[in-house]
Amino acid sequence: MKNSFSFFLLIILLSHAMIGRAQSPQSGGKKLISRADTFFSVMPSEKLYLHTDKPYYNVTDTIWFKAYTLNAALFPSRQSAKVYIELINDSSKLVKRVIIPVQDGLGNGDILLDKTIPTGTYTMRAYTNWMQNFGTGLFFSKLVYIGGAGANNMLLINEQHEIKQTANDAQVNLSLNLSNAKKMALPFHDVEVVIAAAGKRILSKKFTTTDAGNLNTSFTIDNAVLKGGLQLMVTDKNTRIRQTLPIIIDAAADIDLQFFPEGGNMVAGIYNKVAFKAINTSGYGEDISGEVKNSQNEVVAQITSLHKGMGSFMLLPQPGNKYYAALRTASGKAFKAELPAVRPAGTALRIDNLSKPDSISLYITAMLDTALLKRHYTLIAEIKDQVVFATPVDISRGFFNLKIPANKFGTGIAAFTLLDENDKPLNQRRIFIDRHNNLSVSLNTNKPAFNPKDSMALAFTVKNELGEPVKGNFSATVTADNYIKTDINDNDIRSQMLLTSEMTGYIESPGWYFNTAEASARKALDNLLLTQGWTGYDWSLAPVPSKPKFEAETDNHVAGKLENLFKKPIKGAKVTLFASSKKNGLVAIDTTSNELGRFIFNDLPFFDTIAYTIKVHNKKGKEMGAGIIVDEFTPANVALSDNMPVSKPWFAGSSDSLMVKYFNKPAPDAPLNQQPLSFKNRQLKEVTIRAKKEPINMGFVNNFEYGHPIRELNEIELIAAKKRSLLSLIREKFKNFREASYYADDAMNRAYIHRGIDELKKPFVMTNFVLGTRYIYDVYIDNRSVQSIYGNRLTGDSTTYRKFITYFLETMGADDVKEVKILEGLHTFMTITTRSGAGPFAISAPGTLAYRPLPITLPRDFYKPKYTVTTSPIIDTRTTINWEPNIITDDEGKAKIWFYAADKPDTYTVKLEGTDLQGHVASQTFKINIEAKTIN
Repeated sequence: MKNSFSFFLLIILLSHAMIGRAQSPQSGGKKLISRADTFFSVMPSEKLYLHTDKPYYNVTDTIWFKAYTLNAALFPSRQSAKVYIELINDSSKLVKRVIIPVQDGLGNGDILLDKTIPTGTYTMRAYTNWMQNFGTGLFFSKLVYIGGAGANNMLLINEQHEIKQTANDAQVNLSLNLSNAKKMALPFHDVEVVIAAAGKRILSKKFTTTDAGNLNTSFTIDNAVLKGGLQLMVTDKNTRIRQTLPIIIDAAADIDLQFFPEGGNMVAGIYNKVAFKAINTSGYGEDISGEVKNSQNEVVAQITSLHKGMGSFMLLPQPGNKYYAALRTASGKAFKAELPAVRPAGTALRIDNLSKPDSISLYITAMLDTALLKRHYTLIAEIKDQVVFATPVDISRGFFNLKIPANKFGTGIAAFTLLDENDKPLNQRRIFIDRHNNLSVSLNTNKPAFNPKDSMALAFTVKNELGEPVKGNFSATVTADNYIKTDINDNDIRSQMLLTSEMTGYIESPGWYFNTAEASARKALDNLLLTQGWTGYDWSLAPVPSKPKFEAETDNHVAGKLENLFKKPIKGAKVTLFASSKKNGLVAIDTTSNELGRFIFNDLPFFDTIAYTIKVHNKKGKEMGAGIIVDEFTPANVALSDNMPVSKPWFAGSSDSLMVKYFNKPAPDAPLNQQPLSFKNRQLKEVTIRAKKEPINMGFVNNFEYGHPIRELNEIELIAAKKRSLLSLIREKFKNFREASYYADDAMNRAYIHRGIDELKKPFVMTNFVLGTRYIYDVYIDNRSVQSIYGNRLTGDSTTYRKFITYFLETMGADDVKEVKILEGLHTFMTITTRSGAGPFAISAPGTLAYRPLPITLPRDFYKPKYTVTTSPIIDTRTTINWEPNIITDDEGKAKIWFYAADKPDTYTVKLEGTDLQGHVASQTFKINIEAKTIN
C-alpha cells in the first residue's frame, strides 16, 4: 500500500511473451519491454495455494493439505520440486516445518499435531525456495487455530476494558470473566494475570475469581506505550493452563486512513477518482463516512466506504488548494485526515471497466503545458507476466481516450502503465478483469438420501465456461457441520491465484469478491485494486539480477563445493555419493568438481529420511583430504508481517460456539489415520504407570556397575543440530557439564581439587570432564569403553584419554549421532550411540562427509473406516469425514470418490478445489444431509 512496493509490482507484471500488441510503441517503450523480457527469462514468478481439510484443529489431529504450485498463467510451475510448509505461533516462532515433493505443480502431505505442539493461534505458511526471491509478502499464509481436546484443557476468557486518557498517560480498567468450554463460570479460581507492553511487564498480580468467575484490576500506562498495544496472559494456578491474548485498544480510537488518487497523483484541473482505505488499530477495515473540504472549508465531495473501509469519490482539485476529509466511524468517532498534495502539472490516468464488461475505457489527461504535450508517451498493459497491449500515446490536445476489448485479456489483475520517452512510469492503474472462465463443478450422489454409516459415492463433473468437459486435478474435503464451520469468504484457490498472490498486505475475506451475489462486489473489488493495488512512482528502474539469490529447486539434489586447507576450490576431483538402507535401497552416484570446486548430484529419489555419505578421490582414484561444504536450505525469516491484523484467539470471548464445541470434543487415543477406531466394549480405564525405568548395566569394565539416565539427547534434537559439534551441543543441553579439576571420583567420596605429578616430577592440576561435581568416569561409544582403550586418570594416562574424548566430541557432528545419555550410579558415565556403529573410531576422515538432508514428508493415505454391518459398535469421532487429495477427472470431466458416513445424523460440507493445469481453477462447495434412520 505504500510507495515502497512500486516498481517491483510493475516488474512482476511485465513479461517475456508479448502478445496482441495493438501498435508499435516508441523506442523508449521497446527498451522497457526488452528489459522485461530479460528480467523474466531470469525471474519467472510462481504462485502457491494450500487446500486444507478444515479451518481449525485439536491437538492430536492431523492437518491434511494439497499444494498447487502454478506460474503466472496458472500452468504448472517448472521452478520448484519442493514446497516448505511451516507452522508459526503468535510469537513469531517456528513450531513445525515439513517439506513435501511436488511434481507438475502438485503435491500433498500432512502435519501430525502431536502433544508437543501447544494450543493457540498459528500462521500456516507455505512457499518454495524460488518464491523467497520475491519477498515473504507473496507467500501463501492462513490463520489456523489449534485447541486442546477435552474440557480439562480449556480456559475461555471474556475481556473488557475501559481507558481514561490524560495528556501523558492512561488509566486502564480491566475486567475478565473466566469460564470452561461449556461456558460455565470458573468460581473461586486462583489465577495469575500478567500485562505486558513493548516486551515489558506492566502488571503481574495474583487474583481469585468471584463466584461468577470475574476479576477486575486497573493500571496506569504511558500513552506512547499504550498505542503499541497490550498483551494479556492468564494462568490458571489449579490446572496450570496458560492463555495469552492481545488487548485490542478501542478500534475506532486511531484510524489509519490513506488516500490513493487513481493513476498515482492528484493533478490540478484534472477531474479524477480518489480511493481511500480506513484501517483500525486491529488491522481490519473500518467503515467511515463524511465530507471532503477545501482550504476555504467548502464541501467538495461526499465520502462513504463501500466495503471493509474502502471506497472512492470524484474530485476536481484546484491549483494552490489543499483538501482534507472530516469523517466519522460507524460508532460515531469523529476525526480528520489530509488528502495528498495537489500537483500543479502532470498526467492522470482513469480507467472504467465496470460500465461495460466487454470493454475497457481509458482516459489520459494532461495539463496544458507545451513541453508536456509535445513529449512522446507509451501505454502498455500487462497481465499474468504478459504484455498484451502496447501503443503510442498522443496527448498534444491535452487528452487521449482509448477503448480496448476485454477479450484481449485473460481473467486476473491487469496493470496499465503510461511511460514517458525515458521509460519513466508516470501513471499506473491496476484493474481486475473477469472473463468468467473459471471451471464449474456439479455433484451427483449414489442415493437421494443418506443414513448414518451409509456407503457414500460422490460423482463430480467439471466443465469450462462453454459447458465442455474438462480434465484436471482436484482435491476434496468432506467435513461435519456439527463441529466444523466453513466460511465461503475465506481464501480459496480462485482468490489466491487471481488476487492475493499478486498483492502484498492483508486482504480481508478475499473469497467474498468471487462468491458473493451482491451487485456492489465488482465495485468493491475495483476499490481494493485502487487502494491496496495502488502504486506510486518515486523510484528508478531496478537492475535485472545476473543470478537469483535463491535458486530454483527443479529437482531433488545435493550440491556443494570442495576446498583445500587454504580455502581454495578443488577442481577435477571425483566426488561419490552413496546411501544404503533396507527401506530405501542403494543409491551410488559419481560426479566431478568443476573449476570452482562445485559439484552436484541431480534427480535424486525423494526419501522421507536418508543419510548420504560423500567421499572425495583424486584423479588416481585415491581418497584425498578435502573440505566438503554442502549447500543447505536457508528458510525464510519467521517474523510475521507487520501489516497482518491483530486476531483474537478462539478462547477470547468464545463467540464462535461451534469452534468451542469442537475444541471441547474428547480426543481419540490416537489420530484416526494411525490406528483403527476404538470399540465400546474394549475401552479400558485410565492406568497410571508408577514403575521406574530399569537401570542400565554399564558392566563393560566393572561387570556389576549400573546407572540410571539423568541427562539425555534424543535423535530429534541431534538431527535438528545438524553438523554442530557434539561437544558444543552437550555443553548447551546438559547443565553443569564442563571441564574442571574440582570433582568427586564417585558417589562414595567428596569432591576435591585433583593434582598430579608429571614425568618431570612437576605438580599440575588434573582437569577432566565432570557433571556438576561428579567425574565422568568413562565414555561408552557404541558400547565400547574409551577407558579400556586409552585409560583414564585412575588406570593410565589421563591426558591421552581426555584429549581423545575432547577430539571425538569436537569432531563428531551432532546429526551423526543417534543418542547421548549420562547415567549415574556409583560412578557417572556417558553413552554415545553413533549412526555408523563404528565406536570410538566413528569420526569421519578428511574427504568424507556424512550428510543428512532435511527429511521429506511423503504422502500418506487418509484413514477411511469401513462398516460391514450397520450395527457396528465402532465409535466414529471423525470431523473430517473424508479427504481426497488426488481427484483426476477423465475425458468426460467426471470423477468419483467414496467413503462411509459417520454414525450420527448431520450435515456435511463438501468442498472441491483444483485446476485443469491449463490456466483455469475451480472452487465449489456442496451440502449433503445425513438423516436419522427410519424403522419400517
